[in-house]
Amino acid sequence: MSDKKTAINLPFPEAPTDETASNDMHGHSIPDPFRPLEDSESEETKAWIDAHNDRTKTFLSDAEQAKALPSLIEEAFNYPRQSPVRTYGSTKIWSRNDGLQPQAVYYYQREEDETPQTLFNPMEENEEGRVFVQSVSISPSGRYAAIQTAWDGKDTSSIRIFDMEKGTYLEETVENCRYSAVIWSPDEKSFIYNQYIKNEKTTGSAPYIHILGEDCAQDQTTIPHDGTDGLMIRPGKIIGSKDMFYYSKAMGTDRHVGLSLSRYDDPSQDLEIVAPMVAKADPVAVIDGSLYMVTDLDAPNNKLVRLDPQNPEPENWETIIDEGARVLEDAFVVNNKIYTTIREGMSQTVEIYSLEGDLIKELDLPQPCDVGLYAPIDDATTAPLSISTYLAAPDQYEYNFDTDTYELVRTSECPHNLKDCEVTQGFATSDDGTEVPYVMIHQKDMKLDGENKTILYGYGGFNIPMSPSYSTSVMAWVRQGGVYVVAGIRGGSEYGHNWWKNGAGENKLNCSTDFASVAKKLHQDKVTSPKNTIIKGGSNGGTLVATTANRYPDLFGGVYCAVGVHDLLRYHLDHNEYSIGKYWKSDFNDPEDPQGFQFAKAVSPLHNVRQGGKYPAMIITTASSETRVEPFHSYKLAATLLTQADPSSPIYLDVASKTGHGAGKSVQMMANEIGRDFAFYEKAVGPLPKPEALEQALKQQRAERDARVENSGDITEKKSKPNRKRRRKWWNLCR
Repeated sequence: MSDKKTAINLPFPEAPTDETASNDMHGHSIPDPFRPLEDSESEETKAWIDAHNDRTKTFLSDAEQAKALPSLIEEAFNYPRQSPVRTYGSTKIWSRNDGLQPQAVYYYQREEDETPQTLFNPMEENEEGRVFVQSVSISPSGRYAAIQTAWDGKDTSSIRIFDMEKGTYLEETVENCRYSAVIWSPDEKSFIYNQYIKNEKTTGSAPYIHILGEDCAQDQTTIPHDGTDGLMIRPGKIIGSKDMFYYSKAMGTDRHVGLSLSRYDDPSQDLEIVAPMVAKADPVAVIDGSLYMVTDLDAPNNKLVRLDPQNPEPENWETIIDEGARVLEDAFVVNNKIYTTIREGMSQTVEIYSLEGDLIKELDLPQPCDVGLYAPIDDATTAPLSISTYLAAPDQYEYNFDTDTYELVRTSECPHNLKDCEVTQGFATSDDGTEVPYVMIHQKDMKLDGENKTILYGYGGFNIPMSPSYSTSVMAWVRQGGVYVVAGIRGGSEYGHNWWKNGAGENKLNCSTDFASVAKKLHQDKVTSPKNTIIKGGSNGGTLVATTANRYPDLFGGVYCAVGVHDLLRYHLDHNEYSIGKYWKSDFNDPEDPQGFQFAKAVSPLHNVRQGGKYPAMIITTASSETRVEPFHSYKLAATLLTQADPSSPIYLDVASKTGHGAGKSVQMMANEIGRDFAFYEKAVGPLPKPEALEQALKQQRAERDARVENSGDITEKKSKPNRKRRRKWWNLCR
């Protein structure tokens, strides 16, 4: 940015422009004046970002109520958090954060009476917590750990191998990974992983084999990548099988993921069961030569089939568990019983079947919940079970596969919760008559007077459902008198494959229509009103809220838009070495196709800014280290809104540093970010009615927790699962 421009007293920092830039596609010439912002490393772009960060900081600086939030949120994070302990051979593995450590530390214990040792401490590499763990994959006997780490929230990662028997790292490091799968061979001499590939013709991933002790640069592919652009080949473990594993083959984010079987003793085998783009195909088990598999072929809510891998044609499949009204999400086999995770709208349960498909039992679980049942390792008879709700950090349970019961083994050490609040559910009617589910978290004394400050959160994309989970940020909002609403709009998988497809591709506009219908329902029921409503979303959810703001600006008082994809005419191009936008055509359409171009343009937030239109208060956030959704999407949207919308619209941009799409943030970074978010909420819809309630609750709940610890000596306990009344059906799936 030139000295002349920075000297002008503009109401907002002026962006670098190129008035000659345009998108010339399918007979259309669409101006793209802010294309220079696609170069995040240019000095002009950096100066523009710095100026906008200063402007946003000034705007938020007088949000008085929010000033105390960062310290309060940091205090809310100040409790020990430990993952379930998993056992490989005689080696136990877990992670733990003592409270305010920037990142969790990973530990191992080789023998029962041995002192736990540090497996990986991110703060030893960077004391600020800029290094984070993407995954830890343990070899069968528990000797080796493949530790996948990344910096500054980036997706790009590397894998190092730690020998827990010797307490040292092997010399080799696998580079050029990206949340890679790691599958150990039974003899522990090698592992198979997928590596990101990018060249002049192809972007995707391919499987490689690494032999311990050898140069990683010499790793060879196990099966060749055929050069199809966007083809993602990943290895996967078949639970319970010591002979076979599988390769999944996906075209970008399309959920019709192909499946091939292979063998550990010859990973070059590639026995194709289902080709990519045909149907969902998730392997469950190989028993007596038969493959059990979850698929959506002719079954939008999925079914479980049995087949002969040597005769994999669909006409030879035998249906074991037929498609039902609810969604069969995944399954595994233990003790000749099939354990299935079943989705009911925005909640889950577990059903157990015989190998012939007879229902044995359904677990008694609180509703709504998100349930994670681990498969046991090798011949173990127990495994961790997680049950997540909106109201409290999850306790840890242990599931017994012999008795099909579970018991509490570790009470959460989080002293803060919303157990005295309520979770209620409802349905809104979208424009085409579709019933859209939503969940509200609020205090019991909520008055239906339209004055409740309300955050409406949504995602609606890539077949990803909304499920219950505890959030410190939501706890802080509800404690101070706010209402938090989660919408299960189309584009997710709340009601199966068709629910996703009706919010993807040519149907993408249904997402914002559904989202607006939930807002209208909340206003109609006097839960809140437009002036008191904030819509919030990140990533695909960022696209959602930006599109919704363009279409329905009068429904909201605030718009929180994080790391969204906003230029749907250029998202698929290779802008830099990290670009992966071409993978997302399943949901965002292919602008190179004439029809796909029309659908993409109709949704694209950047190309649907309302000329001269008044917008509610809006903050657009991204990060300079973002390698998934390039930050230029946020830059260009902010610049366009500031120059084309009504000048009185309060539009702000905030660009974080040393972070990325969302993963890997340190505790301190999360606390500061939540403080910034609440400052924006306060500026957008006004202060919350009970600011003192958060601090009071934090003190009271911590005192109660400390008293329990003092009386018991330890909050860790083991007791029988409490009796519960038979759970009621949370969602009426026949609506």
